[in-house]
Amino acid sequence: APEQGIKQGMEQIVVEQVSIGECIKAGLRNKFVWVIGIGMGLVFIPSICLSSFLPTALAAERGIDAAVAGTVTSAIMLGNLCGGFIGPVIAAKAGKMKPVLFIFALISAAGTAFGWLAPTGAPMIIILFMDVISTKIFPEL
Repeated sequence: APEQGIKQGMEQIVVEQVSIGECIKAGLRNKFVWVIGIGMGLVFIPSICLSSFLPTALAAERGIDAAVAGTVTSAIMLGNLCGGFIGPVIAAKAGKMKPVLFIFALISAAGTAFGWLAPTGAPMIIILFMDVISTKIFPEL
């Protein structure tokens, strides 16, 4: 690959040009890229599914009015907002990450799987709110 020199002050910095294909190959060979990618997929896919399909599922499967289903689903957006603020605080105060991640993973998994089955109203809103806060905390940790 041809090299180009960039003059900065009195010294010359040599920059090697690398093709995009080489960068993609290097990224695909890196196991940490795969671990982070899969982990983030497992965090965001349930969140996207909840926020996208929950109003329809609540109306079709549970017979809940569309306006109430939308209100319940708004707990997800509020949980995302709060989780973005709470996550860094928990990450800063947590001594050991594995127990914290395990606890929030359990809360998130249970809330995602069963939150929409909770009794309609405040219990469902609280469960979904806590579920999304737990999900949102993962990227912060």
